[in-house]
Amino acid sequence: MLDIIVNIGQLSINPSWPGDALALARRLRAFVTGLQVVAVSPSLMAIPDVIRSLAAEEQEALGRQDWWREQCRHAGIDGEWEVIRGISARALAKRSRLTDFVIGELKVGDPDAALGFDDATRALFARASPMLLVPDLWHEGLQADRIVIAWNGSGEAAQAVKAALPLLLQASAVQVLDGERSGLPGISPPPLPLRPWFARHGIDVHNIAPTLDDKADIVRNAIDLAHVIGVAEPKVAILAAVETVNARMPSTLDAAALCKMADRGQITGALLDGPLAFNNAVSAEAARIKGIVSAVAGQADILVVPDLESGNMLAKQLEYMGHADSAGIVMGARVPIVLTSRSDSRRSRLASCAIALLLAHHYRTSPP
Repeated sequence: MLDIIVNIGQLSINPSWPGDALALARRLRAFVTGLQVVAVSPSLMAIPDVIRSLAAEEQEALGRQDWWREQCRHAGIDGEWEVIRGISARALAKRSRLTDFVIGELKVGDPDAALGFDDATRALFARASPMLLVPDLWHEGLQADRIVIAWNGSGEAAQAVKAALPLLLQASAVQVLDGERSGLPGISPPPLPLRPWFARHGIDVHNIAPTLDDKADIVRNAIDLAHVIGVAEPKVAILAAVETVNARMPSTLDAAALCKMADRGQITGALLDGPLAFNNAVSAEAARIKGIVSAVAGQADILVVPDLESGNMLAKQLEYMGHADSAGIVMGARVPIVLTSRSDSRRSRLASCAIALLLAHHYRTSPP
């Protein structure tokens, strides 16, 4: 039987919480512990009034036991109520290590909330068990029909995927965004055998080959990100091997279709051109020699590649041969997802976090 903790914090703005968490636990046939952490601040423990206040808060929390048991009974599952006192993140992290995973709520609806400093996030950095964090603005239940895994090959990623196995087994589609980078031959350990692991558990992982509709969404997401970081009208180059449309090269057909979609107002907020070969997209001189007249050629802000493989190779070439700075962000979700590699520099990780914060601030006023 699975053992799940539902982290109950302050009152939620989501009326379906924690009912959605209990419904998920019922589908997984799990035992559920409702947990409330009475937060302790060591610097204030010498003040008598603080000690009395903590004792009163703990008694109030213990009084919620009947409420929780009724919630479990109504959901048709076995569960127990637990109250612990301690430094919030450390206490949650320690208690979580005796469970399969934790379900918690991520506060994104409060514009004054400090992103990345909530108890759940800090507990993860304190080596807590994997967590399923549900945005407080989410009202559509926790039935995971399609799951996208942002994979960087780290031990933490492997632990999270293993903990998510019950969810993956229930999903109708599982896709992997593989951002793992090879280390030094003969020195670094080989990549983890993720796909054979999926196969042994009967999970069919889909290869990501974007359709025209997928590419249109990718372009829209990239344009949104460009707007967030201050590029008012980004220039988007749709890359292919050549700059002319060729019926035997699907990437050129997609590029032409995307540009026509922009002409018809299906993609807005940017200038699109394609197909363009890489040199024409980044070099005005190359575009001039080839006689390409374009507002995008030679000055592209966004490069849209035909598929995951070419994008992966291009990014690594820019980083390792062109000495470009990089940042890893997954777009298209309801909250920003930082995707970095184990080999990424501190500068790259900070850049990823900075962009995630910009996106999170934007999502508060303009949800995706």
